[in-house]
Amino acid sequence: MSESSDDLAVDTCGGRDFLTKPLLLAQQGKYVVCGSEKIVTFFSTTTGLPVKSLHTGGILDMSLTENEGELVIASSKKVSVWNYETAKVISHTKYFKPEDAKNNKDVKGVFIPQNFTSSGDIYVILKEKHKSNLYRVNTSESTCHQIFKSVSYGTQHMGDNNNSLLTLAFDPTNGAHSRTVMCYDRKHALVQRFSSDRDRPFTIVRCHPTEKKFAVGDKTGRILIFAGMGTRKEINVAKSILHWHTLPVTALSWSLEGNHIYSGGGEHVLCKWLAEDHQKPAFIPRLSADIVDIIVSETVTAVRLDKNAVLLFDQQDSPVGELQGLSRNSSGWPAGLAWDARTQTLLLNGSTGHVQLFNPDTKDTSSIDITQQNFLTKEREKTPLNAEVSQLAVSTCGIFLATMDCCWTPVNRLNLKFWQFDLATQKFVLNTQVDTPHKEGAKSLVFKPRANNQPPCLLSVGNDKVSKIWVCSASSWQCKFSMEFRGLNCGSGAWSADGSVLAISFGQVITLWDNQATLKTTLTIDDRTDPVKHLVFGASARQGFYLFGASDKILCCWDLLTLRRVQSKTSEEPILNLVNDADTGDVAVLTKDCVRIFKNNLTEETTFTNINTTGGAVYGKLNNHSVLFFITYNGLIKSVGKSSKKSSSESLVAQGSVQRKGKNFLFTTKKSASSPDEISGEVSKQRDSDLDSLLAVPLHAVPTNCALAASFISRRVKSLPATRVALGTELTDTKVQSKFDEENRIRQVFSSRSKENSLGLNEFMQLLKPRES
Repeated sequence: MSESSDDLAVDTCGGRDFLTKPLLLAQQGKYVVCGSEKIVTFFSTTTGLPVKSLHTGGILDMSLTENEGELVIASSKKVSVWNYETAKVISHTKYFKPEDAKNNKDVKGVFIPQNFTSSGDIYVILKEKHKSNLYRVNTSESTCHQIFKSVSYGTQHMGDNNNSLLTLAFDPTNGAHSRTVMCYDRKHALVQRFSSDRDRPFTIVRCHPTEKKFAVGDKTGRILIFAGMGTRKEINVAKSILHWHTLPVTALSWSLEGNHIYSGGGEHVLCKWLAEDHQKPAFIPRLSADIVDIIVSETVTAVRLDKNAVLLFDQQDSPVGELQGLSRNSSGWPAGLAWDARTQTLLLNGSTGHVQLFNPDTKDTSSIDITQQNFLTKEREKTPLNAEVSQLAVSTCGIFLATMDCCWTPVNRLNLKFWQFDLATQKFVLNTQVDTPHKEGAKSLVFKPRANNQPPCLLSVGNDKVSKIWVCSASSWQCKFSMEFRGLNCGSGAWSADGSVLAISFGQVITLWDNQATLKTTLTIDDRTDPVKHLVFGASARQGFYLFGASDKILCCWDLLTLRRVQSKTSEEPILNLVNDADTGDVAVLTKDCVRIFKNNLTEETTFTNINTTGGAVYGKLNNHSVLFFITYNGLIKSVGKSSKKSSSESLVAQGSVQRKGKNFLFTTKKSASSPDEISGEVSKQRDSDLDSLLAVPLHAVPTNCALAASFISRRVKSLPATRVALGTELTDTKVQSKFDEENRIRQVFSSRSKENSLGLNEFMQLLKPRES
């Protein structure tokens, strides 16, 4: 990785990872302990906020011990014992002796029992001749013994008062897809096994916390309870079978006393069984994703979902909170990243059919239900199709949002939806829906940079060799222009910074159009036939007349004033995306493992390697600096920007640091430069409008309490009267005074009129005298 004079650096700016590392419940359910690449974070189960973090280095496994406040962290070479209350390391111990240190490079996994500090035992998985073998390593006596062969990584569990270790393993005699339960008794060094049949392989195993029995889930949804561990005899057939799930059991856990069993799978339902009863279980239905893990403590039960979230339930199995990271999606992130300059948030794919909004500064996450359809869960040997958001775009003012959702059934359902932000409800409201705007979906959606008093305009580049321009007129969106070129496939589209020029690639040809969809000229990359897949215009004032285009291997820059190619660059890997910075004019080229940032028309280059990006990227703002945001395959949002050294008190990665307070949203509502649309819409609304909006949102899409608190308080402060009443004066006195003034004014008007027509006593007596004839 090379660095430029601007001292650019890659940093992780968002995305909690609740899936890839172990999850624990500490201090009787008071904290949720979550590990990431090199950091262990403690979340409060009461507030859902991170309260402490430890910079521990690499993490393969972690476990609590019998001693209060101790946490054991295992890496690829050593195991460390931490006191997380004081954020200090108690001890470091390596797995192997110096003469056996070569085994460190073969460590693929580690399992830590809760009695590690007293027994010194730890279980290490080594990769040997295409097999993963499990070893019992005693760090106190420096001994190492192999106990299992061909184990499945991540399936180890210990129970029976920390005496029996269980794991799933491949059975070579029954085929590669068959699983075997392996049992190891620590006291007697006894190994037992039980193999499933070929059609019902095991998926998960959990040992009873105090007794010599265990529960196993299989592919067909059964839960089998076995007994007879710790004897010389083979394990007998299952003592009892619990069956409700139709899909494979992916999560299983005993209660602490061992009377109940929790189970979950792809049905989005949490089941609670009585271990000795064969009746139907109690259900917690309609969870928002597949269940992948269940952790039980004295007061809280944590349910880990495959969308990268953790649900928290109390002892009565009522939900009490949720920890949510960036939602994972089975389709990845096909819509990429978009930046909303109005709210300073990133938009990307969330759960199936949803778009999630992530604030890289406050780390808040919310969701928008785009498809507004019930999610169809999986069935045995069938995979139902659900609509997914394939493209999205946000206008520069942040008021308009365009999405394309697709459901690839035998009769395709394609919907282009235009949304408008409603300041009364503080959410995007559907304005126009277009069915099948393109026969095969769209490759990209691009809003035109909007000037004052101009209607919003959107370009949709379709997979049907047609590009269309949509304009909002009379409160709805309509297609104004449709463009084709020689029957070639559309590749990409881009607007110039002032919106006067439109560039669309058709195959290897780049076409330039004016505002009335009139073709002006074309450009090509030499004589190549490689299709141009990415286009962006220069953004800054000095580069506004430059156009950048890229195929899979070549990046070019053209001067539109002379229609000549200025510079070109080649790429070893296929180019996934091309984005530009509206402030500096920098152009970023993204491949899977590399990010290249060019300055001054591709003459200066800064390269970052080992990125592992999906290609989704956009330029935005962070701490008032322009940065490049991109998303990785493991669900983290990272940024490329100027490196800044933060003090340990401000950084969560500092040892034992407490999370710094977020911004006060009451102050961020004061905008010095707002778009005309937003200013005209800022009027006083009823207080209960936000409550009505919250009740109208589906349950699985409701944000957390922490995310709602700032909005609720801010709206109620805004609804207060603008005129301040002086101290010591009551509002009723003001009303009485104004009424009194009004009565005096009316009395004076009528009294003046009566004076003009009044007669004195003498004049009145003269009128009564008879007139002389």
